Amino acid sequence: MRIDANPTAVSAPQAARRDEFILRPATGIVDGVPRLEAMHALTEDQLRASFRNAEPDEVAEIAMPHDLLLAEWDYLDFFAWRDPIAARSGYIVIEQDGEAVGIVLRAADPSRVRSGMCNLCHTMQPGNQVALFAARRGGPEGRKGSVVGTYICADLSCHESVRLAPPLAPNEIRAERLADRRLDGTHRRVHAFVASVLGDSA
Repeated sequence: MRIDANPTAVSAPQAARRDEFILRPATGIVDGVPRLEAMHALTEDQLRASFRNAEPDEVAEIAMPHDLLLAEWDYLDFFAWRDPIAARSGYIVIEQDGEAVGIVLRAADPSRVRSGMCNLCHTMQPGNQVALFAARRGGPEGRKGSVVGTYICADLSCHESVRLAPPLAPNEIRAERLADRRLDGTHRRVHAFVASVLGDSA
């Protein structure tokens, strides 16, 4: 998942709604405010080893993103992608206490609503760009069929969506540190979602 500073790289609906792409590291200090730490670069083997709510045979079938080698880890608070082969499968990997922790997701049928909000990055999207994802819980609960679901950007590009600033109205001034609040809020919600899926098995 490559983060591109060129606004023309986003889809037409996104470009129509936003006019600024915020590109800043996910680590260090920005305007005197400490930023959350970026992820360490992960290999394919490390990504596969991170999944906590999938059986070994399921993990073996996971297809890595085609642009894995191009991932700009300094700009990632988490890593997420849709499976390029298994169309309904998706994956989120976070870094927790220096260790990669991942969950496997499965998308429901496409929504027919006109628009919806991603519950991770809080971005309003057209109905076909937000999807209900379910993740099997970790541990015994998951083996009994218990799942956790939420609405997420359909392509799991929350880390890019949150960097697309909404257009300003005439004479409007962008709120101070808006980008930092959006990035940090997304980070917290992603980690909270992963924790709700894995519970004590994390």
